[in-house]
Amino acid sequence: MSYGIRRHRWLLAVLAVYVVLAGVYSVINPLFEAPDEVWHYEYVRWLAEGKGLATPENLATAPYAQEGSQPPLYYLLAAALTGPIPTDNAAAVIRFNPHQVVGDAKSPVNRNAMVHNASQAWPWRGVVLATHVARFLSLLLGTLTIAFTYGIARLTLPKWPAAALLAAALVALDPQFVFVSASVSNDNLVAAAATAGVWWSLRLATHATRPRWSSWLLLGALVGLAALSKLSGLLLAGFAGLTILVTTLLQPSPTTSASPRLRIKGFRLRHLLIAALLVVGAELAVSGWWYFRNWRLYGDPLALNAMFAVGPRRTEAASLAEVADLSPGVWRSFWAVFGWFNILVDAWVYWVYGLLTLAGLGGWLVLLLRRG
Repeated sequence: MSYGIRRHRWLLAVLAVYVVLAGVYSVINPLFEAPDEVWHYEYVRWLAEGKGLATPENLATAPYAQEGSQPPLYYLLAAALTGPIPTDNAAAVIRFNPHQVVGDAKSPVNRNAMVHNASQAWPWRGVVLATHVARFLSLLLGTLTIAFTYGIARLTLPKWPAAALLAAALVALDPQFVFVSASVSNDNLVAAAATAGVWWSLRLATHATRPRWSSWLLLGALVGLAALSKLSGLLLAGFAGLTILVTTLLQPSPTTSASPRLRIKGFRLRHLLIAALLVVGAELAVSGWWYFRNWRLYGDPLALNAMFAVGPRRTEAASLAEVADLSPGVWRSFWAVFGWFNILVDAWVYWVYGLLTLAGLGGWLVLLLRRG
């Protein structure tokens, strides 16, 4: 057994457990019984059939609903994998339940959003096979998210290796993460790209020497991949900007690496500008075409007007009382809410996760007090 495998054997064990769990979720969960999965897959099928990226002419009537306005990288990857699979049985497989009750966990009936029949049974073929292939892609992306979470914890708490394994396990064993990772959703790609970007940013910020130009190009490419996966991936750009500031304006003191000092000199500012140009340039090279396309087609680089035109819009902002009322549901959905936000687990499970969260916050508080 090589040194690398021995060193990270427990991480490999966590990943193996995750793969088994996510594989079971993927097989057991009926087709399209994860939130918006049917529309995510419909956009994958649209692209796999060679119909091209969404345009204003078909966005309102195409079967993928608002998903066509989203950055396309996940859908393009899934379409490339599923393209050879014929989808002539789509009408028999993709059937909405006209009596569905979604978003309401109190309803005892019609929890399924879709109608399920013998066309979805084993052996899989057509749309059923293509959906499971796309789900497998999501599963693999979940392994990347867990692995990079492990790496982030190793960099953040280098003197406590067990923290990295714990962080990886918390992600891998989160039922909601496993559930989403076993479904067709672009959330899986943006999560993988974002965690990779955060890991690389921390690696640059904690490295003893000044990053090479190629390192900045890779950071920009990761930001671009995240931005091409989902709009929320754009937030990684802010983290990358902070990394540039830390690594170029804050340099460790010659006597100790624990006392950074600010050195704003000509060559430091030059390095900052070059790093920023490399990161922005790489990001634009990867994802800029998509946002330019949106600006040309919709007059909005983010295409939010197109998304809101398809989906229902609120007429007024949510009140504080409404936010407070929705907060418990948001909390539960982080841990374990299945179906279309209408299948809950037993209440004691949420209590366990609540206590686990409090324990984690308490641990950070103790750590801060000890350092103070």
